[in-house]
Amino acid sequence: MDPEARMAFANYGKQVLAQYPQIGQVEIWNEPDIPTFGKGLTTEAEKVDFYFNLLKTSYEQIHPDYPNVKITGFVFGDQGSDSFLESLYQKGALNYLSEYSFHAYPKNPEDIVTDINRHRNIMKKYNNNQTIPMNLSETGFTNPPILKILREHTD
Repeated sequence: MDPEARMAFANYGKQVLAQYPQIGQVEIWNEPDIPTFGKGLTTEAEKVDFYFNLLKTSYEQIHPDYPNVKITGFVFGDQGSDSFLESLYQKGALNYLSEYSFHAYPKNPEDIVTDINRHRNIMKKYNNNQTIPMNLSETGFTNPPILKILREHTD
């Protein structure tokens, strides 16, 4: 994504906030760790650079005009690798968000605590053993065989 496209994305966020001042949060992309993110980008490093630059530009453009609006970043799905997260942290991504968001879809409900701690511990590793506000913004459980049956019976 070239700088002009990143600015267009950030300006879209600003326009939405200008139109709807009651909004208190802007999420910078959803699940940049899944395969459909950044079509045409072939390596994890390219996707990390793409997302980091989008987050940074959006924060730098939106936050000064709307300092009370949370800029929510990462919005990490459950398909990404720890190396993807760590690469974003190494670039300084924590400087460009107010809240860290992630999704968890563990196979066993009890494993959700493990996933929360995984995200917390990686963040602390790159942030002087500190965390910033975290938001488990999406969770649940999937059952692919049930989905297949539902699809067969709804067509």
